[in-house]
Amino acid sequence: MNYNFNKLSKISVISLAILSLGILGLAKSSWATDWYVKKGATGSNNGTSWANAWNEMDQISWSSFSHGDIIWLAGGTYTKSLGVDKSGLSDRQRIYIKRIRSTDAQCTALCDGSYDSQVVFSAGTAGILWSYSGSEQLGSYVTIDGRVDSGIKASGGDADWGAAVHIGRAVTGVTLQFIEMTGPWNGTNTPNGDGAAFYAIPYSGFITDLSIRNCRLHGAVNFVKMSVNNAIFEYNEFYDNWPTNCYPYHTNVPDSAGGNGIRIFRFNIVRDWINEGIMELSGSPTTWKVYGDLFYKSHSGPWRMGSAVDSQYREHTLYFYNNDVVNTWAVVLRAGNNGSWSTDSRALNNIFWNMRDSDNNYLYGCPGLNSSDDYNFCDYSGITGPHSIGNGNNPFVDYATNDFRIASTIGATYPREKGIALGPEYAIDAVSNIRGSDGTWDIGAYEYVSGGDTTPPAAPTGLTVQ
Repeated sequence: MNYNFNKLSKISVISLAILSLGILGLAKSSWATDWYVKKGATGSNNGTSWANAWNEMDQISWSSFSHGDIIWLAGGTYTKSLGVDKSGLSDRQRIYIKRIRSTDAQCTALCDGSYDSQVVFSAGTAGILWSYSGSEQLGSYVTIDGRVDSGIKASGGDADWGAAVHIGRAVTGVTLQFIEMTGPWNGTNTPNGDGAAFYAIPYSGFITDLSIRNCRLHGAVNFVKMSVNNAIFEYNEFYDNWPTNCYPYHTNVPDSAGGNGIRIFRFNIVRDWINEGIMELSGSPTTWKVYGDLFYKSHSGPWRMGSAVDSQYREHTLYFYNNDVVNTWAVVLRAGNNGSWSTDSRALNNIFWNMRDSDNNYLYGCPGLNSSDDYNFCDYSGITGPHSIGNGNNPFVDYATNDFRIASTIGATYPREKGIALGPEYAIDAVSNIRGSDGTWDIGAYEYVSGGDTTPPAAPTGLTVQ
């Protein structure tokens, strides 16, 4: 199931978006300035108009910017890194870097159809960069927005190292959305280093309040390596990471090596990955909320799939709610190397389907966190909880084509109307269906709605983790 990232369809989500846009509207002060970048632009190249646009990323005069300013990017391929080197003032007074759209007021008579096209950063070691040099917090309160699915594409790194997007400073309040981050793996070469599509580890300290929304991350050894306090990942797709050797490079989804890591991981698709999934290698004990996500191996993908969530070296609390985990390795919710899950952790309303071990043998039993797990669904016996369903029938609309919406059937061995209500934070699914609208929550990532919309909403903008 592929997401279309560009639609809002429920009042609850629209209200948040309107509130966010209102806040952002206040943020762009009357004295804020528009700046312009266009590959091949002539004129004075001072960034003040399309006629005089900067024509490469290394021409941008960061010292000219103030909070609220917007840098408009025209489509094209840029061969110099977008090296972020200016901070906004606060979360409500940001610097914005946006792809231009033909409907924008800033798309003047000079702005022909080629302007409203994909912006590509292809610059060696990193397409988008907060470099280690300079002030450790320079580049805080910055939003980079491709505005449509893969509206911006960043690539970087050789077959072993580097990143498409690299944050090397202890910045605060960075938001990345509608960006495709791609590593060097093309399906035939053999990366054997520790590179990542997104590398967010500062030279010292931690990155704080990081939001990654509506992005695609693929083609690298790791999808994400990070040292972050308070990260949100939502409405993203992670797929196809592959090294020559899984050891010592563990090829994680996010590899969190410091800080409290991911606070919220929701409405994402994770497919065809190797080894651990969301893995906490170190950092401080914290609470992770992982809900509404789809973890799966496609029928043509590599078999050796890893865990969905993995706790290492610390005790963490995990709320794992309304997810689908399909065709993956047996150790779905894993704790190793003295890591553990707290007694408050819960796995509720999840579908676990076709679990296998590392040798591709079918697993007789279903995964979980602890004895408090309940209301889960599995195709084999051994599942915890008096309301959980073991030995279930195929629950999906079309398992063969990776359509993991649940079928309409209501029965003792199906997940529809067998879940438990979990509160307003968890009350919509990734395609914006309201859970329990027919009176009872369903088990799984997707709430059943007869004839309902299957296109998910775009994430609200301008929100931060508190």
